[in-house]
Parts: sequence; structure tokens; C-alpha cells
Amino acid sequence: AGSDFSAVSHITRGWSQPHLIGYAESHDEERLMYKNLNEGNSNVSYNVRDLNTALKRNEAAAAFWAMIPGPKMLWQFGETGYDYSINTCENLTVDNACRLSPKPIRWDYYNNPNRKSLYDVYSALLRLKITPAYTPTFTTSNVTWNLSSGFKWLTLNEPALRVLVMGNFDIQAQTGAVTFPTAGTWYNYFTGVPFTATGTSQS
Repeated sequence: AGSDFSAVSHITRGWSQPHLIGYAESHDEERLMYKNLNEGNSNVSYNVRDLNTALKRNEAAAAFWAMIPGPKMLWQFGETGYDYSINTCENLTVDNACRLSPKPIRWDYYNNPNRKSLYDVYSALLRLKITPAYTPTFTTSNVTWNLSSGFKWLTLNEPALRVLVMGNFDIQAQTGAVTFPTAGTWYNYFTGVPFTATGTSQS
């Protein structure tokens, strides 16, 4: 709940152009799924260490990562929830000396429906991001957010395409307040379900 995504934005660096390459994992960053499955929090009814729960959390993280303006870098099989440590050895043990060792190739992950769902989320988000008509949205500095609490939200307010992303990264249900950039009918990008926004704060 304490993870702040705002470092992915050029705005936090004081840059005038969205040229910061944002990533959640890199050659030197532990894999999100490995951390979820080995270090994730839990309570009586919700466990981040459950594979399917962890995959859904990565879908939410991908939505924020992809929608923040600027170029992005995606690491090996991150789009399917790659869950081997960055320090995995060729014999599948984990040791800091193995950071540069070859990692297992897991094309079979695409056969798992929940991993395929994560892949589909990445695909849909990146397809939206590279749509030429929406370039103003994904290069804008007209961004507002609250990315430091468990309940996170992000808005991109450009006429070409207005975006609001929200997600709960806590381990219990949360009620959060968000204000859509404009009043009117909005649509869930993944389901097409409409939502009526008032243009004022809504829970």
C-alpha cells in the first residue's frame, strides 16, 4: 500500500517533455510477481501470495504503468507474471551471484487463463497508447494523481482521450474518492460498461 508510482512520470522529475522511460522491472529490479508470491501481504480473506490474486494485482499495476505518459520498458515475460527471481540460477535456486544467469523461458504461461488475462490487459493498454489519434493524451503533462496511498488514481485530461485509472493496492476493501475530468458518460475500457460521471468528487 505504500508504493508510490509517481516516479514513473516525467512530471516528478520536473521535465517538460514525457521522455522518461518508465518500467516496473528492469535488468536490476526484482520481478513483481516474485515479490507478490514471496513477500505479499495477506489477511483472513485476501492473500497477495495467491497466484491468481497476484496476477490481478499486476493487471492493476500495468494499467497505471501504461497510462502514465511517456515511453515504457517491459521486461522478460512481465506481461504473463514472470515469477522467477532476478537472481534465479540455471539450476533454479536463487542466489545473488546468479543475477546474470539465463532465466527459464516460459511460453507455457500463455496457456494459463489468468496469465493470458494479464497478457491481454498489457496488450490492450499498449494498443491504446500507440493509437496515433491519442498521442496528445499519452504525451501530456495535464496529469493529476494520488499514487501514494493504497487506493490510487490517475487522470489524463486531454480532449483526444480522457483517462481515469483507479485501483486498490491495499489488502482490504477501500472506498476512495475520485473526480472524473468531465461530467458525462464514461466507459470501462475493458468491459465497455458505461458509468455516469458528475464531474465532482465521487466515491
